[in-house]
Amino acid sequence: VYVGNLAYTVTWQDLKDHFRVCGEIKYANVMRHRDGRSRGCGIVEFATPAQAADAIDKMNDSTLKQRLIWCREDREDVEVTGGGNMTGHTVFVSNLPDDVQWQQLNDLF
Repeated sequence: VYVGNLAYTVTWQDLKDHFRVCGEIKYANVMRHRDGRSRGCGIVEFATPAQAADAIDKMNDSTLKQRLIWCREDREDVEVTGGGNMTGHTVFVSNLPDDVQWQQLNDLF
């Protein structure tokens, strides 16, 4: 679930605590600039698609740290497949140049 309009003081733990009522959270993160400042948005990953859909319905237009937030499906998540039984895993890549494009990463993996 992509979460927007976060207060700059919101941490990943705040995000996880706020969304916990919607189901089992596998991952929560607040996106940050290189200098550590919040980008005002984040991601919450749930154990099931049904829990994620429920979170979007329940938490869209909710208030977190005195700020109205909005939620939508995270459209940039791509299922990664590989050899053996490895399907549907998330890969986190950091320290990328600012000008890297999604397609360049997709070509690598």
